[in-house]
This record gives sequence, C-alpha cells and structure tokens, in this order.
Amino acid sequence: MKCLKWYDDEVVDLGESLVRFINCQLLVDDIFVEQDLWVHNGRVIESFDVFYEEKVDADYCIDCEHLLLAPSFIDLQVKGSSDINLSSDDGDIIEKLRLISRRLLKYGVTSFCPTIMSSSPSFYQKILKEYNRYCASDENAAAILGFHMEGPFISSIKRGCHKRENVLDEFTNGYESIERVYGKHTDDIRMITLAPELPNALEVIKELSERNILVSLGYSNATVTVAHKAVRMGARGITHIFNAMKTFHDDDMGVAGLLMGPRRSSIYYGLIADGFNCEPAAVKTAYRLCPRGLMLVTNEAAASYPEGGTVSSTDECDPREKEINLRMTPVSGFVPMVESVRSLVRYSGCDCAYALSCASLHPAKFLGIDTVKGSLKPGCDADFLLLSDELNIVATFIDGRRVYKY
Repeated sequence: MKCLKWYDDEVVDLGESLVRFINCQLLVDDIFVEQDLWVHNGRVIESFDVFYEEKVDADYCIDCEHLLLAPSFIDLQVKGSSDINLSSDDGDIIEKLRLISRRLLKYGVTSFCPTIMSSSPSFYQKILKEYNRYCASDENAAAILGFHMEGPFISSIKRGCHKRENVLDEFTNGYESIERVYGKHTDDIRMITLAPELPNALEVIKELSERNILVSLGYSNATVTVAHKAVRMGARGITHIFNAMKTFHDDDMGVAGLLMGPRRSSIYYGLIADGFNCEPAAVKTAYRLCPRGLMLVTNEAAASYPEGGTVSSTDECDPREKEINLRMTPVSGFVPMVESVRSLVRYSGCDCAYALSCASLHPAKFLGIDTVKGSLKPGCDADFLLLSDELNIVATFIDGRRVYKY
C-alpha cells in the first residue's frame, strides 16, 4: 500500500486501484462522521466488505488531513459562465459546454443542467441537434445531466428578464406545442420550467411527466390553487422560489404557497441564497416551511448580467430584477455554490452538513439519480469535495480522481 497526501500529484490519476481516503470527516445522512471512504473503479464501495470480509488492503491510502469530505455539488441552473451565454446564438454550443464543464470544477460542481432561457423554436432545436455531437471525453469536466429549458412557456407579466418576443403564453395545441418548440426528439431535456396557469398547461404537465421530463413551476402568476392542480398533474419542482412569481401574500400565496400545502413533502424547490435574489428572511422562511425539498442553485450566467445581456435604461426587466442585476456586475460576479451553502447556514440557522446536502443530495433526489449522485453511499460515483471547517473548497474529485486543487 502506498501512502499519499490529498494534494500529491499522483492523486490525479490512480487508475483502477483500490483507494482508501483516511483522516477525514465524512458527510453521511446529513451529519459528519469520522469514517474512511473506500473507492474502486470510480465508485464508492462498502468498507466492511473489503477490509473485514475480503481482508484486502488498499493500493493507495490518501491522507485527507482532517478535512471535511462531502459529495460534490449538482447545479440545476447554469445559464452560462463569465463570457459564455448559453442562450445566445453566437459560437459553438459544444465548445461553450466544454468550457463551462471545466470551469465549474473550481466551484465544486461536478454535475449540472445547462439552462436555456426563452428562445426561438429554431434555436432550441439547433441546440438539441448539435448536442448529439457532444462527447464527454474530457474526464476533468463536470457531467451534463440534461438540459433545463427555462421557458418559453411562461407568464408574460412574470417573465423576469426573458425577452418578451420569445415568450409563449399559451399551449395552443396542447403537447404538440412542446414538439413545435423543442422538436420531437426531447431525450436530452431533463426538466422544463413553465407557468401552470397558461391555457392547456395542466394537460401538458401530465404528458411531460409521463414522458419522464421533470416539470418545475416558475415565471408564473399562478394562484396557489392552480399550482396545487399542477402538482396533482405531475409537477415536482419550483424554479428559484420567490423570484419571478406571484407575490407571497395573505390573500393568495401563489406558487410559493406550495411550501405550506398538503403536498409539500413531494415538492423540491430551487433557491438562490445570495441575499439579493432571495432576502435572508425569505431564505429562513423557505427552510422552516419545507427543509427536505430545498435545493441550492446558482443561476450562474454570463458576466455583467445574470440573464446574459447588458443592463441599460431600456431593458424590460422589472425594477426589482434590474436592482439585482446591477448588483451582480463583473466586479462582484455570481455567487458560487459554496458561498450559497455558507449563506444558507447564516440565514436559516441550519448546520453546514444539511446545507451541503441541499447542494448535492436534494437535487439528486429531485432528478431521480440519488443512487449514483449526490451521496457517498456504496455504489455511488466517487464525486466529492474536500473542504476546510470554514467551508472553503480545497479540492474537487470525480470518480475518486482529483480534478481541481486550490
């Protein structure tokens, strides 16, 4: 057995070796425990079976120097990165995805959903067609879990900064409207954000759910009654809660009211815990109402404007959206996932173990991939982070290989 430190160069490629990570605080079921992590062929394996029953020792022993070891992050809402806007028709979409996939590693994100804002049918179909050329041959890159189509079937009055000309405020031909916009080949679409109050939306939600495409409610002026109907039809998520939706009010709580309803145990909701998109008090409220469904998202987009453009006096964003966008300039940048984790702890009073699960296990459960992602139970991919006690990322691992070092 060869002993190494987590930062040694050799840790970047351990092949198909049996590897034991020691001296770490391992995140298991929302608590940190002093426990070794065993990895073989890129998967977490049961330590008891290997060490005690098979009596096999590891090929490599990696000393983590008492750092926290937690599942890496899953981000359901990535619209771009720095100079890259996924919703703009400039440049090669494949090259954009490759660049973003590599950049995300320093932020601890090893799996994500590229997110496309309201666009023309030709643009959606072009992206999905070109994506067929994408080959995840780069081992040092975040995995793409499928596209998140944020629009165009959203409310024209709650569209945020989606371009008015791209918004479709009805499903004129029921589910056929979906195929007219995205095309008939929707295998690479993992989730769709839509407004449930649009004409024929409920039947479309039912059809999408039957086709295993996740429906998330957002950019919506729906009442809580309509939102409950959408959940009964199969909707399972809420897109960045409290943003671009009917105001949470005592006479009607809108989509956000689902967190107080009888079906809240089946709902997952994205939350941008940056203090701007979602005020600290709102973060705490969401956490108290529905802790099991909270999913942290970054909504990362091209620099200077979270929705991928440039803020000016002629922009159509409502004042609240514009205020948020002006604060998030290239100087301040987007809020990385790990900072959202720290903010959730600070705003809600939850512990850091739970907050880390909101960026890993919870989105994995929403996507239905928690048997392979978002956890470090035996059989899961060995995608994980090493963090300091202050929740600073010091290293990112994919399949047990170090792909980023601070």
